[in-house]
Amino acid sequence: MSEKLSVSKYKENFPNSQKSYTIGSSDDIKVPSREIKLSPTKDRNNNLQENKPIHVYDTTGLYTDEDYNIDLEKGLKPTCNKWINDRGDTTSKDRSIVKIKKY
Repeated sequence: MSEKLSVSKYKENFPNSQKSYTIGSSDDIKVPSREIKLSPTKDRNNNLQENKPIHVYDTTGLYTDEDYNIDLEKGLKPTCNKWINDRGDTTSKDRSIVKIKKY
């Protein structure tokens, strides 16, 4: 099963937002955000004032990125592994064997 997740519904619900990324402390870390276009605001004199777009953290990650092909069987790439290992403050365990406890 290797189907592309559709983001069309997401775009319908949030038509004034666009996905973007900010490079993190390492080139392989890209922090997802959304640029949200705001409508103009009327001031006290009833004149329209343009508002700059705002950027917010995008918790949907790669699932709403049209350029990323998500394989539902494989899941997402472990992009943080190198960054976590480079910190030198963690250890890893072999998890190839799963033991199920019976209660």
